[in-house]
Amino acid sequence: MTTSTNQLVILPKKVKWQRASRPKVRTGCLTWHLKCDEEKPTCRRCRDGRVKCDGYATPNKNQIQQRASVPVAGYTVSSLNPRIAETSIENCYFHHFHHWTSNQLTCSPGSSNFYINYVLPLAHSCEPIRHAIIAVGAAHRFYMAGQETCSPLQQLKSLAMQQYNKSIQRIIPHMSMESAFDLQCTLVCCLLFVAFEGITGRYAESIRHIRAGTKLLSSPLLINSSKEQKMTRKLTEVFANLGVEASMFMEDTIIPDIKSGCLDVLQCGDSSDQPFQDLDEAASYLRRLDVETVDIIAQTPYSCSMNGDGQIDMFTLNGPQKEELERKWGEMDAKFEVWNSRFELTKKHIATWEYQDLASPQLTYLNMQQTFWRMGMSCGPEDLLEPTPDTAEAFLNAAEIFAQRLITPGQPSFSLDGDLVSGLSVVVWSSEGPHRDRALDLLRRLDRREGIWDSKEIVQMHEAALAMDDPKLWYNMEIPGGVPGFVAELAKISPRSDHYVIGGAGDTNAGPSPNASSKLSRQQLERSLKATSLSETLSTYNEWANTYNQDVAKEEYVAPQLASQELITHLGTQISSAKILDAGCGTGLVGEALTKLGASNIHGIDLSPGMLQVAERTGVYKSLNVANLAEKLDIPSQSYDAVICVGTMTEGHVGPEAFDEFVRVTKAGGVVVSTIRESVWQVKGYEDKVNGIAEEGRVKIVGRKREHQRIGAGVYAYFVVLQVQ
Repeated sequence: MTTSTNQLVILPKKVKWQRASRPKVRTGCLTWHLKCDEEKPTCRRCRDGRVKCDGYATPNKNQIQQRASVPVAGYTVSSLNPRIAETSIENCYFHHFHHWTSNQLTCSPGSSNFYINYVLPLAHSCEPIRHAIIAVGAAHRFYMAGQETCSPLQQLKSLAMQQYNKSIQRIIPHMSMESAFDLQCTLVCCLLFVAFEGITGRYAESIRHIRAGTKLLSSPLLINSSKEQKMTRKLTEVFANLGVEASMFMEDTIIPDIKSGCLDVLQCGDSSDQPFQDLDEAASYLRRLDVETVDIIAQTPYSCSMNGDGQIDMFTLNGPQKEELERKWGEMDAKFEVWNSRFELTKKHIATWEYQDLASPQLTYLNMQQTFWRMGMSCGPEDLLEPTPDTAEAFLNAAEIFAQRLITPGQPSFSLDGDLVSGLSVVVWSSEGPHRDRALDLLRRLDRREGIWDSKEIVQMHEAALAMDDPKLWYNMEIPGGVPGFVAELAKISPRSDHYVIGGAGDTNAGPSPNASSKLSRQQLERSLKATSLSETLSTYNEWANTYNQDVAKEEYVAPQLASQELITHLGTQISSAKILDAGCGTGLVGEALTKLGASNIHGIDLSPGMLQVAERTGVYKSLNVANLAEKLDIPSQSYDAVICVGTMTEGHVGPEAFDEFVRVTKAGGVVVSTIRESVWQVKGYEDKVNGIAEEGRVKIVGRKREHQRIGAGVYAYFVVLQVQ
C-alpha cells in the first residue's frame, strides 16, 4: 500500500513512501483561538470575542510560558482602502478575495486569518501582491461558477491571467532586493501563485511555486529577522503544509530545510502536562512533526530492481539500518504522544469557556488531524498492514464532522489547508469494506479541491482501480510516480480510463478528455519524434498546430517554463531589453513563458507555418518567420542577446549541429538555452557536441541539469545553458 496515493509527477523511486503510519495527511491550519491576555478587569480578547473571561483557571498562569508580543508592521484590516485597484472590475475581485476567497483558503477564523490580517494589508504597499490578489479572486469566482459557466463570466479567465502576469512581472525587482520586506513580498506572491495555479488546475505550476517558497524560507535574512517573527511563523506554517501535501502528491521531498533552522519558529515547549496556549500553537507543533516525518522518509535508503514481469521489486532495510529507522520512528511516536497529551488538556481547558464553540472549524480540523495520526500509527511498518478498524472509524467520524460545513450541492470549494481529501484517499487505498465505502461516499459528496488534491479526480482514480479484476493487486503494486504514475498505468488497461483525468494542467473546470483524443495526440507526438524527413516533420506539425497546446498540457509539458527561468537566471542583460530568438517556437508556449517573466523583444522561427499561425495569436512576438533549424539560418551573426530552443532536439530531424548556428547568431556574453530529450542526449551526439564547442572555447557551459520535460509521461530532458565567448 502506497502512503502517498496522489502524485502528479512520474518520478524515479527515490524513497519508499510506504509506511502508512507516517507521511500522509497530517497538517495544521493557520488558526488562532481566543485566549486570555490577562488585561484587567476583563481581557481584550474576551471582550472582543464576547466570552466570559475566566483567565487561565486551569492550569495557573505560571505553568504557561507566554509568547513575546511582536508588533506587526503595515496596515490593519480596518484601514483597507475600498478603492485599492485601478478599475471597478479589479476592485470587485479584490473584494471577492477579501470577503470570500480568504475564508475558503483556510479554516482559520477572521481574527487570525493569515490572508485577511497579513496578505491583504500588504497589498497597499506591494503592487505585485495587489495584482496577485485580484488574479486569485477572479479565478476563484470563475471556479465557483462551475463547469456550466455562462459566457459573461468567461472574461474572468482573461482578467485573472492578465493580473497574474502583471504580478509576475512586478515581483521580479523585489526578488533582487535584500530586505526582509522584499523577501516577505516575494513569499506572499509565491503563496498566491500557488493558490492561483491550484484553482485553475495547473498543478505542475503550483508545485513549482511551492518548491520556490520552501527554498526561500531557508534565507538567513528571514530566519534572523526577529522583528518579522509573526509573519515568518505564519509563512513557515503555510509552506510547511503545502510542502508536505505536495511531497505526498508527488512522491518527492518538497519541504523546508530543517537544518537551516527555519522551522525553529514552529517550536514550542514539550512538557506533556501543559496545554497549548491556543489552537494556533497546537497546529504549529503538529505541522513541525509533519515536516520531520517527511524528512525521515526522504533519508530512508531503499533499493529496487525490475523483475521479469516488468514490476518493481523493493528491498527493505535490515540490521543496523532497520534499527536506526525504527529508533527515528519511535522518537516521532513519542513526540506525537506529547502533542496528543497537550492537545487533550487544551480541549478540556477550552471547554471551560462559557461561550466557546467546540464545533469551530479550527478545532474540528485539529481533531481530524489527531485521529489521522492515530490511524496511521496503528498500521505499523509492514507494507500491507491495514489500519485497525477502531482508528479508521475514528478518523472517518472526525472527517465527516469537519466536512459537514463544506458540502453544499452545486457549490465547489477550494482551500490550501489540505488533509481532508488526501486523508480520505488514504482510507480508500488502505482499507476495505465499510470504511472504504464511507470514504468514497464522502469524497463523492465533497466537490472540493485542496491545493492539488481534487476530490472528483481522486474518486475517478479509485473507481477506475476498483473496477479492475483485482483491485488489491493494483493498490499493492509498486508504480513510480504516485497518482499520475498510477493513473497512467490504469489508463493503459482500465475500461474506465476515458472517464477521468488527474492533475490537468489546463483551465479551471476542465472536463475529462475523450480517450480517442488522447490516443490521437499520442500518435501525433510519436510521429513528430520519429519523423525522418523534413516533409514528414512539416506535415505532422501543420496537422497538429490547432490542438498542440491542449495536447501537451494534458501531459504537463513544463519545459517552456523551466527553460525560460534558466534564461532569466543566466542572462546578464536586463530581460525587458534583451533581444531573444525563440528557435523552434512552435505555437508560442516559450514566448508566453518569457513574457510572463518580463521579456518584450522576442522573435520566433519555426519550420511549420501552421504552428507560426497559432504563435501569432499570442501577440508576444516581434516577428515570426519560417526557418529550418537543420540548415544555416538566414540571420546575421551576433544578432541576439539570447537564443532559446525548447522541445526541438528530440528524435526528429534537428540534430546537434544546430548548436553551431545558435552560437553564431548570439552576441558574445549572451546565452544559449536548449532542452535535449534524455533518450537522445548521448546516443545522438548532443553531449559530445556541447562538450566539443566548450573545449574549443566558443562557449562556456554555465548550466546543465536533468529536469522533467513532460511530467505526465515521465519524460526528462537535459537543460543546457551556454554562455557565448
